[in-house]
Amino acid sequence: MAYKNASIVEKTISFLSAGSGVNDCFFLHIDKDSIEDFSSLNKIPNVFFAQRRFRTKWGSPELAFAVASSMIELSSFTKFDYVVLLSESDLPVKTPDYIHAFLQNSNCDHILCNPLPCENPLGVPNCKWIEGGRRRIACYSFRLNDKNIATVEPRSLSFNNFKQLIKVLRYNPMLIKDIMKCFLFAKKREHPKSLIPCGGHQWFILRSTTIKRIINYLESHPDYIEYCKDTQILDEIFFSTLVFNIVDHSEIDNDILRYIKWNSGNSPDCFNESDYSLLQQCVSSKNTLLIRKVDSIQMTDVILNIVKKSSIEHYSYDT
Repeated sequence: MAYKNASIVEKTISFLSAGSGVNDCFFLHIDKDSIEDFSSLNKIPNVFFAQRRFRTKWGSPELAFAVASSMIELSSFTKFDYVVLLSESDLPVKTPDYIHAFLQNSNCDHILCNPLPCENPLGVPNCKWIEGGRRRIACYSFRLNDKNIATVEPRSLSFNNFKQLIKVLRYNPMLIKDIMKCFLFAKKREHPKSLIPCGGHQWFILRSTTIKRIINYLESHPDYIEYCKDTQILDEIFFSTLVFNIVDHSEIDNDILRYIKWNSGNSPDCFNESDYSLLQQCVSSKNTLLIRKVDSIQMTDVILNIVKKSSIEHYSYDT
């Protein structure tokens, strides 16, 4: 999933293509609003671009729909064992041979699936979901601006509904009319009773069998897609919920196998030159395959060189 940083994406793909006997496919969804040139990636074998592109703004349902659409497109022309979902800001901290061996031995899905209600299903410092995530399920979402989304529960005189009204007045009072119409007349949102809702990071590593189950479910339940269009920050619920409900729980590793550097808020921080010790820990950690975020080409070079020089080259359950 990419919007910018074409040079970092190219270095990441080139690094992951250098394994012995590795035959990976790299499938890129480029944001529909991106103006960056990714054409240089065409020179790398096994690089493909999604034909259907979405505008993937933060918190929009299109983030999840873009991934689902790409799953369908990818499955139509190639066979694979795993899908490793990466952003333009993710970097590997293991060699491609190590990653392959790790996944071959794991034979499970790696994704956070924390049933709601849950105060902090993402495990982010100082971050709590309002009402344990219930508002994600019961409320309609309204985008106020690039960084703010309001949730409205129809015909509910709750304190949290009042707080959302204040939020609308602060960030986008032009939406008051639509908000009040939803509050007074919209139908109550009801999550499908057949699905236990779960929260978790969008980023995952899923087996091909799980990808096929997700595609089959979505194709046979178009009503679920319609329901999800009104969900606040859908990407933090969509795949976690589906995997939890269609895969045997013994085959789910509740871990995304990547280290995320969090700042004092609830947004990931970028790695920088002062993080050398932390990077060394990530490289030496057996279950850390990836890190995020990295947005500097200089740091990309530093990190990939650390990985290349690492003594951890092969994965084994004995080590």
